Amino acid sequence: HRHAENPDPTEQEMNRTAEIRLAILRDLAHVPAGLLRREDDIRCRVQLQVVPSPSRAEIETELKELDALRLITGISNKITGEMRWRITDAGQAELSNQ
Repeated sequence: HRHAENPDPTEQEMNRTAEIRLAILRDLAHVPAGLLRREDDIRCRVQLQVVPSPSRAEIETELKELDALRLITGISNKITGEMRWRITDAGQAELSNQ
């Protein structure tokens, strides 16, 4: 018999995944239209928002997932390989539904 205050790990992981994704979307929602935000900047902000602080790998995984879902879109710098991201219209709509 499970207690409500102790959800099974999968549920906790799902909540954490959702929390990280929402933090990313909220952060990108503040970027002026036409501009992109550096992945490092996104990561710093998300690590401050989500407790316990997510790892670089966790954030990169969720950026890739959001990209696959077409909720964000990114461009990599040809020379440095650095990613910059922005929220899509679909991402904005998803955020409004929260």
